[in-house]
This record gives sequence, structure tokens and C-alpha cells, in this order.
Amino acid sequence: MAEERLTAARALAAVATGLAGAVGIWWAIPYVNYVMRVTDLVNGYLPQAGLIGILLLAIVLNPVLRLLNPRWMFSSRQLALAAAVMLIACVIGGQGLMAWLPHVLGYVPFDVSSNGQLAEAYAQMDLPSFLFPDPIGLGKSTDVTARFVHELLPGESIPWGAWGPPLLGWAPLLLGCWLMTIGMAAIVYPQWRRNERLAFPLLETYRSLIAPPGPGRLFPPLFRSGLFWGSAGAVLLLFILQGFEYYYPDRIPRIPLAWNLRGLFTEGFLGSLPYQMVEGRLLFIMIGVTFFMPTRISFSIWFFAFAYGLHEAIVKSYMPPYYKSVVTDHRMGAMLAMTAAILWLGRAHWFRVLRCSFTRARSEEDRRDRTAGLAFLSGCAIMIGWFTYVGHVPILWSVFFTAFGFMISLLIARIVCETGMPFVRLDCAYQISLVKLAPIGWLGYNTLYFAIVTAILFPVSSILSPAAMATQAMALDEKASPRYRSRLVPVLIGCLVVGLVVCGAASLTATYHHSMTLDGREHPISNWGTGVFNNAHTDIQAWMHGRVDLPLYNQKAHIAFGVGLAGLLEWLSLRIPRWPLHPIGLLMANVWWSKRAWHSIFIGWLLKALILRYGGARVYRSARPVFLGMIMGTVFASVFWTLHSVAMVLLGRPYLTGVMDARF
Repeated sequence: MAEERLTAARALAAVATGLAGAVGIWWAIPYVNYVMRVTDLVNGYLPQAGLIGILLLAIVLNPVLRLLNPRWMFSSRQLALAAAVMLIACVIGGQGLMAWLPHVLGYVPFDVSSNGQLAEAYAQMDLPSFLFPDPIGLGKSTDVTARFVHELLPGESIPWGAWGPPLLGWAPLLLGCWLMTIGMAAIVYPQWRRNERLAFPLLETYRSLIAPPGPGRLFPPLFRSGLFWGSAGAVLLLFILQGFEYYYPDRIPRIPLAWNLRGLFTEGFLGSLPYQMVEGRLLFIMIGVTFFMPTRISFSIWFFAFAYGLHEAIVKSYMPPYYKSVVTDHRMGAMLAMTAAILWLGRAHWFRVLRCSFTRARSEEDRRDRTAGLAFLSGCAIMIGWFTYVGHVPILWSVFFTAFGFMISLLIARIVCETGMPFVRLDCAYQISLVKLAPIGWLGYNTLYFAIVTAILFPVSSILSPAAMATQAMALDEKASPRYRSRLVPVLIGCLVVGLVVCGAASLTATYHHSMTLDGREHPISNWGTGVFNNAHTDIQAWMHGRVDLPLYNQKAHIAFGVGLAGLLEWLSLRIPRWPLHPIGLLMANVWWSKRAWHSIFIGWLLKALILRYGGARVYRSARPVFLGMIMGTVFASVFWTLHSVAMVLLGRPYLTGVMDARF
């Protein structure tokens, strides 16, 4: 069938179209996200910008092409390829790479120039001068970074030449990360999809948007469903009314979607309940996504959020003191146990990929595994070499940082593929706690510095991990052959390389021309980006005085507890089909996203359980458009309020930020 055929010309047209959409995303992100602070265009694994691009292809461009000439119309496979390019493009922006890299490179020389202790530490690190746009040292000239932090003076131009060496200096490390993570995604996809049968819940949304419209039709079947439009329209109308209530509180009544019971619980045990136990917000996007999650997974997420909330209240009330970082250690232990379990379950496939990487390919599957394996291994080698020879990190620490990045990438990809959580981050408290457990003599300035770099590259940026997004991108095309997926690897990596340049230029342009956000509330425009590296400077100055900042409790024991509990839950999940708790719940315990969303996850879990129990599979299938409507209605509302704010800026009128904070 013509629908199933993807020729080279059609594939090239799809990649070019996706890349055009990606360029628009890269240029819009710095202004909408940081200068205007309206919404986060690429926040999570259902990125608003990516969904907008896919929608424009499916319900605008494709119908127009069909009306002009049916042969020009994109097939669903072309749409899947274009969507894959736009989704991986979202990795560059948002709270991923461009949220911190330009600001760290711009702020570090500025900060060190006025701090004698930091200047002494950086002198001993002996980092190459090409890693930063200005010289590093006490009292050094920081003209490039000063303008970056405080905005250009009238008549000045952006010093593009000063940013060329840092781009080339950091590019090999980033390329190594992308080769490793996207190669890993190509390795695990066939294992998880075919052998372990993971659910991939987010594919329900993506594939519904790019489904073939059918003979004589212009739009995908989802957009001809009354249930979908009823659900999406209700959510959209609700958010429109709620948004205008921000603007006109005296004219439009408030529609409560949130609750705060803190005033009812003020004393004793009840007064110690954490905010997620007494405050909440109805999140339609999470209710919709939960409907497509495996029931055991959704139950585990809300159960552990609730259980750790009770644990916090009990310890504060009856067994003080309470250390919040204890839960972080439990999660770190769970990460170690789950990584071992995932690799053990897929050990045969990993050995096959390793063998194919160094032998002659005899089939298309062998070629796919060889491409994936070589990308993965070369990425690991580049990262280790860069840390060792550019960062002057001891070789064993270089291997550790690379292995840690692999672990985080593997786990976040697994979480997204198994849960479909659109908003999730592996929270390691912006640091790698395992580093500080090493004997103090094993540490050094370079080790502590690049430990934070690794933490930012992987756990902090796991809100938009290339591994997780690439795994979703590879699953979009149901009819894809192994040869197609092997060729998709360089396409995705090439898209990230282009995005580094394009989105980097857009970020520099936005930052050099705006010292603060348009609403005047934040200076510089990415306060989070400039401050996230303070952890490195804190650790460096502490080590300079012969110490590291460790918690007051037995951290190793709590990490061991996390290893044991997660290992036990994994074993029970594999041995007992009806066992209700999965270790992913522990992995997400007390993470900001799960604490904020657990009420809505509970509602989605309950609705799904009731529908399956009393309506069966037929009613469950019939209800799909309703829950897809909840997801897309939230996206439509975000688009509406983003366009509204842009229009207000163009008209020179004040606008309100945070109108769509109710999304997540």
C-alpha cells in the first residue's frame, strides 16, 4: 500500500518539514519561556511546542496538500518521521540544555572575577581557556559575560566570536552524551517493546494525532470523535474562563480547581502533614495520561507519594528531627537496584548488541543493533576522553561520571516508556550524592566541578532526556523496519547538533537584549540557570577547607534501604502478577512532580479501575477519546493563552504570567 511505503524522497521531505518546525521551536523557546515567562513550551514528554507542530502538520498542512494534490499529502509514516524530529528538537530547550548551559558559561567568569577563593580553585583546576567566553581569574576582564548578565549597552552588538571557542570546546562532551543516550535508546527499544511489552502510554496521544485520515477524509479519526471534542472543549472552556478570571476578577467568577486545607490542620500530627497531603490541584492532563498507564504503575506512584507524606508527618511529630534528603537517598538506592534489574532482564539483548557491534552484520536486525551499539560505545568513549583530557578528571572518576549518566538516561527512558508521565525528573538534589561518600582524599577541585556538570547534564536535565525522547520517537512509526530505525539514529543526533547552534544563538540573542523578564520579576532572565551551578562552587570552597558537606544521619544505610526495598518490589512484581506495588513508585517518591500530581493520578487510576470493572474492555476502548480530549484540551488552552500573551506584548499592553500554571 502507498500508505506503508516510505521512499527516500518522502523521508527527506518529512525530515526537512520536521526540521523547519524544529527551527521555529528553537527560536521561540528563549522568548516565550524566559523573556515573556508565559509558559514552558517544551516542559516534559508531551511538549507543548512539539504537539503544536504535529497538530499543524496533521490538521493544517496535510489537509491543504490533499486538496491541492492528493499525491503531495504526507502519509502517517512521514508524519511519524517529522514528529520524531520535532520531538527530539524539544530536548535542546526548556529546562533541558539551553536552560543552563549558556548561563553557566556566562555567569562563571563573572562570578569568579570577584571571588578570591573561587579564583584560586579555578587556577588549580587548570581548565582550558576555550571552555568559557571570558578569562577565568580574580579581577580578569569580563566584558563579554558582564553584558550577558546585564544586557548590551546602546549601540553594542553581540560578541559572537567570543562564544565560538566555548561552543567548540563543550561540543564533544555534548556529542558524546547524545551518541550514548540515543544509541542506548536504539538498543533498548526492541527489547522493551517486543520482549518486555512495555505500555508506552504516551504513544496513545502521538499516534492518535498522526493516524491516517482514511479514504476521502481530511483529518485523523480522533478529530471526528464527538467524545473527544466534548472533553477537549470542556477543558479548554474551563481554562479560558479561569484565565480571564485572572484578568477580570470582579466580572468572572472563580472556578476552583485547587484546594488548600491547611487552615483545618494546624496542630499536632495533622499540622505536620506536608503540603501534598493538604493542598492539591486538579490536573486534567495527568488524569488523561493515567488512563493509559498500567494500573499497577499508577497505583504505585500515588501510593508512595501518599505513604512518604505520612512518613514525613509521623517523623516530624513523634521522631524528630526529619531530614528531607533521606528520601533522596532512598531514591538513589532504588536507582541502583532498578538499573541492575533492567540490565539483568535485557542481558541477552545487550550481549547480542555487543556482539553485533564487532562482527559482520548478516541481517537488518544485526545492522540496527550494530549502529546502536557503535553509537553507544563511541559516545561513552568520547565522554570518558573529554572528562579525562579536557576536564583533567582522574580516569576512574571519568568512567564513573559516564556510567552515572548512562544509569540516569536508562532509568528516565524506562520511566517514561512504562508510566507515560509527561512531567517527571529524576531528582538527585542537583548533585551526585555518591561522590561525597568517597574518601575525601579521592576528591579534588576537578572531580567536584564535573560532578555538578554531570548532575546538570543528566538528572537535572532528565525532565527532557534525549534517551527518553528518542525512545518515544523510535516508537512512533509502527511499520518501521530495523533498517529505518538504524537510519533514524544519525537523523536524531544531527537534529540535536543543529539545535545546539540555532537554539544557542537564539538564547544568546534573547539574553544579551534582555537583562530581565518583560514582567520585571526575574533578573537575569534565567535565574535558575545562573544559580544551578552554585552547588559546584559551594562544594569546591568546602573541600578547599578540608571538608565536604554531608548529612547528619547514616546516609549509606538509607541508600542501602532503597536498594533493598526496590529490589524486593522488583522481585515481587516479576514473581506475582497481581502484586500491586512497583519500584517505580519508590523511584518517584517525594519528587516535586509526583507530589503535585498524585491526586490526579489517583483519580485517573480510580476511573480506569471502575470502567474496567463495570464496563469491560469495550467501554474502556470507547472512553479513550474522552481522556485524550483531557490531554489535548489542556494543550489547546496553553496554546490559546500563549498566543494571547504574545498579542498583548505586540500591542504594548500588560499581560499576566502564570495563567496556565494549573496545567501541572
